[in-house]
Amino acid sequence: MSIIDSNFTENKLIGRSVIYSDGTLIVNNSNFINSYDSNGTTIYDTNSLIIGNSSIIINFEVEPLKLTTIKSPIVYTKITPNEVNFTINNNETYTTSEDENFKTTQILGFGNNTVQITSDDPIYDTNTIQLKYEVISKVTIQNQTLPTTTIKTLTNKTIKEEIKDTNGNTLIKNIKATVTILDKTYNTTITNGTLNIQLETDKLPSEIYNITITIPENEYYYEATIKQQLNIEKRIIQNQTLPTTTIKIQENYTINTIVKDENGNPLVGTNNVTIQINNETIKTTITDGVLNIVLPTDKMEANTYTFTVNIEENNIYNAGQITGTLTIQKRDANITMNVTIPVTTGNVIANVTVTDNGNPVNGSVIFKVDNETFNVTIVDGKAQLNYTLPSDIEAGEHNITAELENPIYNANNITGTFTVTKLDIANTTINATIKTLENYTINTIIKDTNGNPLVGTNNVTVEINGETIKTTITDGVLNITLPTDKLPSEIYNITITIPENKYYYEATIKQQLNIEKRIIQNQTLPTTTIKTLTNKTISIVINDTEGNTLSGNIKAVVKINGVTQIRTTIVNGLLNVTLKTDTFKNKNYEITIVVGETGYYTRAEIKQQLNIEKRIIQNQTLPTTTIKTLTNKTISIVINDTEGNTLSGNIKAVVKINGVTQIRTTIVNGLLNVTLKTDTFKNKNYEITIVVGETGYYTRAEIKQQLTIQKIQLETLKITTTTKYSYDNLIVNVKIQDKQANLVNNGYVIFKVDGLTLKDATGNSIKVKVENGTAILNITKTLTTRQHNLTVVYDGENIYEQTRETINFTIKKRALQNITINNITQLKGQNTKINITLKDQFNEQIKGETKIAVKINEKTSTQTTIKDGQLEIEIPTEKLNQKTYPITIKIEENHEYKSLPIEFNITIITEKLIKQTTVGEKYTITA
Repeated sequence: MSIIDSNFTENKLIGRSVIYSDGTLIVNNSNFINSYDSNGTTIYDTNSLIIGNSSIIINFEVEPLKLTTIKSPIVYTKITPNEVNFTINNNETYTTSEDENFKTTQILGFGNNTVQITSDDPIYDTNTIQLKYEVISKVTIQNQTLPTTTIKTLTNKTIKEEIKDTNGNTLIKNIKATVTILDKTYNTTITNGTLNIQLETDKLPSEIYNITITIPENEYYYEATIKQQLNIEKRIIQNQTLPTTTIKIQENYTINTIVKDENGNPLVGTNNVTIQINNETIKTTITDGVLNIVLPTDKMEANTYTFTVNIEENNIYNAGQITGTLTIQKRDANITMNVTIPVTTGNVIANVTVTDNGNPVNGSVIFKVDNETFNVTIVDGKAQLNYTLPSDIEAGEHNITAELENPIYNANNITGTFTVTKLDIANTTINATIKTLENYTINTIIKDTNGNPLVGTNNVTVEINGETIKTTITDGVLNITLPTDKLPSEIYNITITIPENKYYYEATIKQQLNIEKRIIQNQTLPTTTIKTLTNKTISIVINDTEGNTLSGNIKAVVKINGVTQIRTTIVNGLLNVTLKTDTFKNKNYEITIVVGETGYYTRAEIKQQLNIEKRIIQNQTLPTTTIKTLTNKTISIVINDTEGNTLSGNIKAVVKINGVTQIRTTIVNGLLNVTLKTDTFKNKNYEITIVVGETGYYTRAEIKQQLTIQKIQLETLKITTTTKYSYDNLIVNVKIQDKQANLVNNGYVIFKVDGLTLKDATGNSIKVKVENGTAILNITKTLTTRQHNLTVVYDGENIYEQTRETINFTIKKRALQNITINNITQLKGQNTKINITLKDQFNEQIKGETKIAVKINEKTSTQTTIKDGQLEIEIPTEKLNQKTYPITIKIEENHEYKSLPIEFNITIITEKLIKQTTVGEKYTITA
């Protein structure tokens, strides 16, 4: 097979290749452009292939930088060697074989590219088989904003980022790029997708900077811009505390230290500093981390000071602080003292001399004697204390301490001593008088023999009636309360003993105490009033003439009208007794309370007038009560007096209704319990009056109550009716009972059908009396055949509530008995007569007028009306032919009866024939 001088363009097949040969194939001066089968094969040869001066060109459109599959061979042959070499862009060469008939490569560049396929096999000659492809566009790089990055001042920024295209592929080859920060631009290269560059940012001050990475358009990629913000933060200065330093007063203090940042590096450049000490501010600088300054502390007083070195914030560093403590000490001075020796009273003189290396030191001396302090000014190195002994100074040895007070000098404190002797206490006699049941208070000033009150706290013992009490005298005041409230009236000796102490010698003071009896008040209490049947309770507090409540237990007698009622005891002034007066009649009495004399109180009498009054029973109106008719009214109440107490004993009473006495009864201990015969009363309102009779203990009273008698409510009426057909009597049975299921034997029932009241012949409403819970009505009125409503109205007169109930019932039409007529044979020209009596389903002859229709051969021949069920018709035959005709006699439906068809056949003949038939009834057919 030979193919010469041929061109194959755009032949794309499914299945077999463009050229297929089973033998020897010669191809010369021919071109195959974009012609291949579904397997990518252009020429398929199974035996021998010779190609000369020909080319195979396949154009592919591919997306840039994608992995693209180039299949081979485009020419398939079984002739060996089966190797084809691919050279792509004269750059990369791949070899494929039949067992590896495709190669995957990454397509580079933009525009038209050529894949050349060459082979040393002589069958291919030296021709070039070309595979051409076209990259349709350049690649877009991801425009992005990198995360903000932060560095410290004095630091260079390194950018190391992987750059990708919009398909997520890392950039290939070496791509030129520029990096701009502030006004400086750096040229760099992105190598295999990695941007790695260091920016000179160590001289930039603290600020947020915008970094722009620009990738210009090239043969592979479109232009792209990548942005990032760089935050350059200030460095942090180490805050430090300098060691505490001590100097002497009138000296200057030097600070010399290295100041470092958080990484331990000395500060660079010059940094402004403000130092504060003792409310004074000093400005200086730190140069390359060194702080060296002399503080003017020579004028500062001796004390401990804190100072602060505040390092100001600048473009490189945040503000920092250094703190320290400086102690300025005083200079040393020499101090001496001598003290005069006093007597019991007078002055003590202390002389002090203060020098520094023999030179007088001025200032002041603080003298301390016991708990007193004196400030004495030093004059020419000398100070003198002239101390007057206080009256309360203790006997014994005392110290004088001298302390130098000078802003410049220190000196050790020195101490001198002096001695004080004890004093005598003056002897005093004091007398007093008190009442029994009182404690006696001694409140007096104790003085020494010089007339001065005792000083300080002095122990003391007080003796009375063999009892010893310990206390103290404070600053000369003796104030003590003696437990004399249990002592009877008498004259007692009191001995006050003051033992020797550090101020005074021992002393004794005598005193007499006179205790007198108390007098109980004779008094008349206000008149008191109680009710009969009540015991009189006396509960009073009894006082003496000074208004004090009696103390202890005191015997007493209580009398009424001079007769002793009870003997009792007054406990701590409280008399609490109950006198049995519940049997006393109503009148006035005199109560006398006799308080017996005791060792502490005089005898006394207390009087009171007692008035006993009758009790009053409450006149009241009870809440309205309601009962039903046919019911007796029961009253069960507890009656109280006006004080709310239940009546006592038996009291006669009368119960009336509307002023008519119903019952006489007795109230027992306040309980009235009666049943009134009201079961015959009609329904209306009544007034009940309970009259409580007057007794020796109670007044007369009336208790009223309104009584309402209501009609009894009934259950729903139960209505039953008989089965109802036209011309039937309607029997209505009504069952009536109350809500307790009791049958009603009172009242009457009226009936309404379709809203109309049933009436008798005289035009009056029919009223059916209720007996033994039942009312029965037999309605003879003929009702139309349809649904009706029946309303039953019960009137209970004065006993039961009126009740009504409505039901529905239906009057049905009667059905007619079926009639069978045997087929008839009739001589033509002679009429047939049919006589029938119609009956209903109950075998009753139908009533009233009924329409009928006769059809011969389904055509109506006769229409008429019959009365009371008598059917008499004649069927004409003169117009009928000799044959058999169907006859239908239809009894039409009306208000009382359903329709009925009667069907039979009639045969017309020409011979005379008389025939007789029967169907329930006899009928005659005549010719």
